[in-house]
Amino acid sequence: MKKRSAIEQAKSGVRIAVALVASIIVVALFAAGYTGIIQPDTQHNPVRAWAFVATALIVLVLTVRFWKNWFFGIPGTIGGRVLIALAFGARFPDISFRWLITLCVLMVATAVLSIRFREKPKLSGFDQLNLLIAALSVLISIPSLFGMLPQNPRVLFAVGIGDIGLFLSWVRSRMHGESPERYFALPDSVAINVRDVAAAKRWYSEKLGLCDSSTEEEEASMALGHSADDARLYLVETSGKRVLNNHAVRPPIIFSRRLAAAHEYLSSQGVAVSPLQQDSGGNKYFRFRDPEDNELEVCQWT
Repeated sequence: MKKRSAIEQAKSGVRIAVALVASIIVVALFAAGYTGIIQPDTQHNPVRAWAFVATALIVLVLTVRFWKNWFFGIPGTIGGRVLIALAFGARFPDISFRWLITLCVLMVATAVLSIRFREKPKLSGFDQLNLLIAALSVLISIPSLFGMLPQNPRVLFAVGIGDIGLFLSWVRSRMHGESPERYFALPDSVAINVRDVAAAKRWYSEKLGLCDSSTEEEEASMALGHSADDARLYLVETSGKRVLNNHAVRPPIIFSRRLAAAHEYLSSQGVAVSPLQQDSGGNKYFRFRDPEDNELEVCQWT
């Protein structure tokens, strides 16, 4: 079973650190630029203000695959904490109570509607657009919430538009049916011997929702994974006679938080699956086979 090397782990840590730094830069640039646009005066150069906003937008677009995983925490934390403070009697004399309540409720809705994106390995163009709009609406609301700008009904309208976009994105995903990546997670990297890498890649992408994350492994191999930071399933090409996978004790394991739903999903996709079972330790699982007769096991993730 393959595990990520120290170099790969270090690269992952660097990517996370860069994403956090980029997030701080985005908030600072956008706050400075937006304030300068809304309240132009001798201290705010409008050209520089628009440049700040444009730079923040570019950083957001380039780093969406990172911040989509934790974006929900920002509106959730802001809206939730303020609502809790209000419930315990806190008052904000410089901010309209009705405006504040409305904004916090909309913020919590943004968090609820955007949390699903952390489970998606890749976002469609429609999802990315709506997530970017939601992120911008949250950024727009922060200066008013912290007293940098006066409270304006247009801020509530902007956050509401962001929530509507996220809701439409959710409705669209439901109309197109469940996506396989909602069911499966790789606990660790594993190698599977196959004769036809291209065909196996298509099959694992379609059935398990794995996406091509690297082509820099050994020659004639492919690595599939939900993201560059996840454990991966390596498809290793074997020439000539088929080489059996050496999994003496049990087949490679995939986890699922929704085991019964995952079983039903694979069955509906025409995959050969075993009945749901339970081992001596009480762990529930089932097994399935890929087109080259490799057996894999799906275990309940609790």
